[in-house]
Amino acid sequence: ALVKAATFEKVVPFFILDPHFADHVGVNRFNFLLQSLQDLDSQLRERSSRLFVFRGKPEEILPKLFNGKDEVHLSHVFLEKDTEPYARQRDAQVLRMAEEHGVHVDSFSGHTLLDIDAIVAKPGFKPPISMKAMQNIMNAAGPIRVPLDIPKLPPLKVEGFE
Repeated sequence: ALVKAATFEKVVPFFILDPHFADHVGVNRFNFLLQSLQDLDSQLRERSSRLFVFRGKPEEILPKLFNGKDEVHLSHVFLEKDTEPYARQRDAQVLRMAEEHGVHVDSFSGHTLLDIDAIVAKPGFKPPISMKAMQNIMNAAGPIRVPLDIPKLPPLKVEGFE
């Protein structure tokens, strides 16, 4: 998603810390998320950018970003597909809200080693119930994608957030 976003003149990396997530995961998983966000922000700052983290429900945060009533106005959103049921519902809602505000959304598979939707859509797919079945799915998928190079981002300047 970031590689595609980097083709635009202005890129505003952001993450919404959804209270649903905080309420439904353990302490270790939540701490791992926070550490990952700190690491991502640090890497972005090395490239003259930064990560904005918003706390709240996506359906409350995103309309403000789509309308440009705060410091940021989004015209495009690039996101990684998530496979968890709540995330799928949330992402469908994000897509609807974006369409209502004239915001273009592109989603990419990259959250998992394989594109789960593509695997499930294959003719004859059966959910794996053993490690051997998982290995067969992995083998049939071919080689794992090579990680993409880190994109060059345009410098990010947002008033009041230096």
